Amino acid sequence: ADWDAEVYFSPFDDVVGAIERVLDEATSELILAHYNIRYQPLLDRLVALHERGVVVRVVVDASRASDSWNTGDDFLEAHGIEVLRTKPPHRYALMHLKVAVIDGTTLMTGSFNWNETAARFNEENMLVIRDPAMAEQYREQVLSLLDGEQELEPEPAEDACAAVYFSPERHLDDPIVAQIDA
Repeated sequence: ADWDAEVYFSPFDDVVGAIERVLDEATSELILAHYNIRYQPLLDRLVALHERGVVVRVVVDASRASDSWNTGDDFLEAHGIEVLRTKPPHRYALMHLKVAVIDGTTLMTGSFNWNETAARFNEENMLVIRDPAMAEQYREQVLSLLDGEQELEPEPAEDACAAVYFSPERHLDDPIVAQIDA
């Protein structure tokens, strides 16, 4: 199967502009899990989506959210957006997902943190994937965090262009080694 994907690299590409364009496509729902969100233009964009009636649900890492300088989650809550601060059970684990699912059909993911350092200085990547089946796998993973359900390991679709795995639900050593061996 073919899928529609866009690839961006910071600081060379305008990743923030790409994020804003994709977010603006939302008509009903934005499901978002990000390690931390503290870049004001993106925080403002999330509030604007919420104000125009898009359901915006956000998961952030609890340890980063508790940092005194990291107030993006508080800003979102003050504007009526649901924010869940979470931490995986292992002592040193982080909620390190970086994914946005728009209307269940488009997803953005990659190493890009929604902060100024990533936008201006870091070497980061972001993918925009327009594939409803893959977007749904990411959406279900984030919803499992938001709704406190057992995280699921999705089964790849028969015609999928890529397999999606989430840790810690799945130990990733085996699929990585299998691909290297192939």
